[in-house]
Amino acid sequence: MATDEELRRLIREKRQAQFGTLSARPGFLERSLPAAGQITGGVVGARVGGVLGGILGATGGAVTGRLGQQAMRRARGEEISIPKAVGELGIEAGLTGAVETAFPVAGKLARPYVQPFLEQAAKKVVRPAVGNVLRFMGGIRTQDTERLLTRGPQTILSRPMRSREGGTRLAEDFLQNAQQSLKQVNQQWAAVTGPLRKDVTNVIPSQAIKQAAATVEAEFVGTSGAAIPGTRDVFREARRAIEGMRQLTAGASIPLDTAIRARQQLDDLIFTGRAQGLLAPRQAAALGQLRRAFKESIHQAFPQIAGVDKQRAILGEALEVVEKFSPESVTSVAKLSRMIDAFEAIDPVMRETLQKADAVIAQQTGKSLVDAIRDRSAAMAFEPTELRATRTWLIQIILGTLGFGAGGPGGATGATALGVTLSSPRLAGKAIKGAFAAGRGAKFLTRKAAPVAIAETGRQQFLRPQE
Repeated sequence: MATDEELRRLIREKRQAQFGTLSARPGFLERSLPAAGQITGGVVGARVGGVLGGILGATGGAVTGRLGQQAMRRARGEEISIPKAVGELGIEAGLTGAVETAFPVAGKLARPYVQPFLEQAAKKVVRPAVGNVLRFMGGIRTQDTERLLTRGPQTILSRPMRSREGGTRLAEDFLQNAQQSLKQVNQQWAAVTGPLRKDVTNVIPSQAIKQAAATVEAEFVGTSGAAIPGTRDVFREARRAIEGMRQLTAGASIPLDTAIRARQQLDDLIFTGRAQGLLAPRQAAALGQLRRAFKESIHQAFPQIAGVDKQRAILGEALEVVEKFSPESVTSVAKLSRMIDAFEAIDPVMRETLQKADAVIAQQTGKSLVDAIRDRSAAMAFEPTELRATRTWLIQIILGTLGFGAGGPGGATGATALGVTLSSPRLAGKAIKGAFAAGRGAKFLTRKAAPVAIAETGRQQFLRPQE
């Protein structure tokens, strides 16, 4: 009678004769079937049914992979009973479903803590690093690089945004909207001040204006005429204004209508004098201080006038900034177009003035152009000249990473292809867009691979195959 050891030897020989030599270890494909099924099923299920579809798809894929693994194990000669096969499939389904369910829940709980950290890291580390590299290699401003990374190449490096007339069209739209907004604000101003001016009981106190006139006379004008006999008295207009204000402030108050007309008169006097070159800087400063005294007194007494006055001042200052931007005798559209093309490089005060004006324009017309202006400025920063400055460096880095030498056939082909791509803003934008898409795909697969790694640990513990 044969012993147990002889029976096992005979069974092993019979299996080897039927199936061939048994493999000591399962192959890579066999080991990876459940994980591959989990990833594939999770991706397809998430695309079709969202989170729930991802859980069901990953569980079904893992079970299908386990079935394929069992089939391969049987093909290698392993005997798997029906209860054992069903048990493995049940444990696989339960383990994968639990992990796939727990992972989104854990991610949702951790997101308020992890996401701000990642966003801060991207803001403080990744984007400045990319911006500094491009600024060092091609002179591209960090603000424009950040704009490219934030808005995407499909917006910044598009053909309409980079066209020669792009800045001109934006300038025309901005000035047209500014004029329309100024007209609406003037109508609002008239609607607010008209009833108030008609009411004769509406007055403002005269004490602050009287003190301002005394201060201007002491600091700027003086009590007498020109010190040098025979010379023109450059403070003649200021002296006349002070003399007239003494008459206005003789009483304790000034009618609102009179105060508004006096302020407008000072506005006209300053504007006309500057335009004709008849006002010295100190005289303009003296008249400006008198005007501010009227404005502040009116605003303190009637806050409703202050609101519309502020909007008028912002729009007027923006139009004035555009005129002062270039000394050349060209149109306002041409001056503003140049400001738009170099928006991030102009004086910060000018930039903030245009931004404030855009906010008023958006409030009045519902049209905001500041984003388009910033996009245009970034697009103009990525000129072919700057792209060529970084082309050689990028080609060397990429080819070196891929193991190609610049002198070989592969290196020559790669250098030519990369050179053409980086020399064309459109192709460069497509390449950057592709890199962004690859990053998003890697991020998605990473989210799907994490639960697979956790489930794989459970498989090693609970579903270790018997050789």
